[in-house]
Amino acid sequence: TMGALWVVWAIGGLVLIVSKCQEDKVWIVFDMNGTLVSTTKARHKNDGQTDVRPKIRSLQRLQDSGIFRLALWSSASRTTVESVLPKVENSSGIKFEKVLHRGHTLRNNDTNAKKFATVKPLSTHFGPLERVLLIDDTAK
Repeated sequence: TMGALWVVWAIGGLVLIVSKCQEDKVWIVFDMNGTLVSTTKARHKNDGQTDVRPKIRSLQRLQDSGIFRLALWSSASRTTVESVLPKVENSSGIKFEKVLHRGHTLRNNDTNAKKFATVKPLSTHFGPLERVLLIDDTAK
């Protein structure tokens, strides 16, 4: 874009060159369970413990850079996401621009998929996939 401020951002071996214009920012979409938080299983359904991952505060650098838009998308229910979200945001110091849950996913029609497997239709909610980076602990 004419007159845009371009920034080079290195994440590990990945180098991104992005504009600071809002529409050109890269979405970083984080999965919740298994990625930002870990949940211990309990004998009784509601007795498990959810812990925020160590070093989660370092995500604030991404938001503060001004070149990324941060989102949270979990295949968990809306109720679960809403109950864990304050802990994640308070621990990380960030505010997610979009928060999506199981109601925003599609059923995975793969015959080898688990009964309740879902797919996250990224382009539906975030636009062109060239501007979306998904951080998830599962491949599908």
